[in-house]
Amino acid sequence: MKMNKKATLKLGGLLTVGLLLLSACGGSETEAGTGSEEMPSITIAVTPSVNGLGVATAYQEGLFEEAGLDVTIEKITSGTEGAALLAGGDAQFAQFSMDNAINSVIEGHNNVITVPLAGQSPERGEDPHGFGSIIVDIDSDIQSLKDLEGERIGTSVLGGEAYLNAYQTLEEEGVDISTIEWIQIPGPQHVSAVLQGQVAAAITPEPNLSIAVLEGTIAPIADVTGALPNAPSFGLASDSDWASANPQIVLAVLNSVLKANAMLNSDRELAEEAMKEYMIIDDEVAEMVRLPVFPVEELTVTQLEPVVDRLINFDQISEADVPNLEDVVFSAE
Repeated sequence: MKMNKKATLKLGGLLTVGLLLLSACGGSETEAGTGSEEMPSITIAVTPSVNGLGVATAYQEGLFEEAGLDVTIEKITSGTEGAALLAGGDAQFAQFSMDNAINSVIEGHNNVITVPLAGQSPERGEDPHGFGSIIVDIDSDIQSLKDLEGERIGTSVLGGEAYLNAYQTLEEEGVDISTIEWIQIPGPQHVSAVLQGQVAAAITPEPNLSIAVLEGTIAPIADVTGALPNAPSFGLASDSDWASANPQIVLAVLNSVLKANAMLNSDRELAEEAMKEYMIIDDEVAEMVRLPVFPVEELTVTQLEPVVDRLINFDQISEADVPNLEDVVFSAE
């Protein structure tokens, strides 16, 4: 499903390349370049989830348009789909978890993380309903994390953000991880897989989590977000060669999304309206949905280091495989 809005400027459709990268925290500005050039059409591939809400809000609030961008939003169901769009040149930006973005580089894909979209909470919440929780059938005998020993757990991507958050949470709670079988299941199928008994539990994000809770079919038993406190969790990636050749476009998208993220952090009503339009949910669901932390500054190598450390600690990658993070995080310098 595509969303498209032509973005034109009064000055003959030209963008002044001296774009300013706004830091929503301190109001500082970083120069993006000089001169002017015509901005081509771009496609941004994101999932219809809370992690893509910054992109949707930048689109809805006209921030891309103000930056002179002609943006198409392509809704995808997984990072794999986004990677295929990037590889085929059908999208210039695609949503990845930070873990999967790093793995894609290790696997030889020429990608670079360009725009941060969402981050983990400062700590795991006591409320089992977070913006990414382990869910079970409401009639299940499973009442605690310990009850998951010997069971099958569904996750969108093995080795991805949700999987690692759950793995870490279970380990910290003393669950014998070796007894668990992990099953990769597309996000939209998590609830049905649990209800049909294909898996005993699944790690499900918003808004599907709130929808299922309101339907009375599932129960969240643990919020696993915040397992890696304050770490970046999702972002947009681009082909590295394309990003290097088009830094002004990257900075324009980055600037627009960071502004939108700041708006989302400070205005719950705006966030709910954005969710209803982007994720096609009703008022009741929008009011219940838990939101992540939306980054308001560009991603740094230092922020990415805990993500890499966890991948090593959980045997997802070896230290020898770790790429130069300077090559993984976009920089216009």
